[in-house]
Amino acid sequence: MSIDMERIKKCIILIEGMILDNNTSKFKNVADEYLPIGPGPIDKQGLDWPSVYKAIIGKSFNTQCKLNSWSEIKNKLNDHFSADRETRALVDVINEIYLNATGLKNITPLAYLVCDKKNNARTSSMENIFTGLLSSSGGNDVQDEGNNLLEKLIIEALKVNCIANDDTNSKKAYIPFLSELFTKDIEELKGSTSWFVDEFENLVELYTFLYLSQLSISLGVPRLRYDKPQSQPLYFILENETASKDRYECNAHGYSYIFSKTSGQAKKLFPYLGYLNFITEQPLWEVLQDESASLVQNVNHLNSNISTLFSEPYQDTRELKQAVEKGLETQLRIFKKTERKSANDSVVGIFHNVFSRNFITNRRTAGSYFELKSNTLMLLTNLVIGKGNKLLIDDVVDAFKERGIWLDILSKNALLKFYESVGNCEKLSDSGDAVYVKSTI
Repeated sequence: MSIDMERIKKCIILIEGMILDNNTSKFKNVADEYLPIGPGPIDKQGLDWPSVYKAIIGKSFNTQCKLNSWSEIKNKLNDHFSADRETRALVDVINEIYLNATGLKNITPLAYLVCDKKNNARTSSMENIFTGLLSSSGGNDVQDEGNNLLEKLIIEALKVNCIANDDTNSKKAYIPFLSELFTKDIEELKGSTSWFVDEFENLVELYTFLYLSQLSISLGVPRLRYDKPQSQPLYFILENETASKDRYECNAHGYSYIFSKTSGQAKKLFPYLGYLNFITEQPLWEVLQDESASLVQNVNHLNSNISTLFSEPYQDTRELKQAVEKGLETQLRIFKKTERKSANDSVVGIFHNVFSRNFITNRRTAGSYFELKSNTLMLLTNLVIGKGNKLLIDDVVDAFKERGIWLDILSKNALLKFYESVGNCEKLSDSGDAVYVKSTI
């Protein structure tokens, strides 16, 4: 797969027109192929999480609902139960307890399918990211029967209004290792309906943060951006341990690695993805296979036009990778020296204040860190171990690392103490060399 030559030529022509008009305002940085954040305040982003949840559930369970609004569902189920002599006396109870968004979501994942889809750039981007992270569709037989006969009847009535999901289109995941793991974790979560409805939104929040942070590293670090992404060091501390500036890994490859105002990788996301959108819809690591002279020439031409528009110097290069590097560098300089800096600051601010807020702790004089709260820690632990199983604690830590959550030696010790306090670990020797962690599900 190679860079899109026709796409580049169209961009060259567009930018030549901007140069003739001396109009930089028409130069748009469109980064929504892989980034669900745009410039502007959070209340203007328009990200509709119910639509995103609906897309994830639809693909994961290979199911869609024929009804899209709660009023439709309520009327349909009311008619269904009112027509049955054995259930008509229960209609008021069913309405009060279950026929609302919260009540139905407490008993079945299918409730997430009841949603008026809202189309906008941010919502579509996040839907594409998560359907791309689901590497395969699940089966459409939802194994939930409720906690009592009434819940079972409600779920069965809802299933009657569901059909197989025929929308199999999904974008390619930019971070494929997270795709494998998110699919695995969703499937594990589906093993228990009550666990799923309790933790589904928390899991989506976690993977949103992991995706954005690993994407920042994979794109921001030059030696990584042309290779298929692998889990990169990003260190967390636990909420029950002490932070310190002496902890090298946590400070060198933790919060500041992503969000430092001078060198944080997050500041590169919006400009870099905007530039890459000029040349390809595919992940950068997948497309640099065509080294033809004409392609290199066109990338140089594009870079030269962008540089001319913003009065930046540019010198052609002979190799495609070097040309792309120079294009990325030029785009970043433009964002640093023009009014576009505020747009980039807005994107980074939303990443920090919205999508990372539950994973950041400020330890005052020790600084800020990424933090694993106890509820997230238990969710991860049960997902990597599996229902009713147990794993060596070293294997648990390795599974965290696979997902982009790295722990230094002090955090590993704190993790053991946490499991001991929960009561879900067992030592097979007095020395503590072999410690197993058990699932709590």
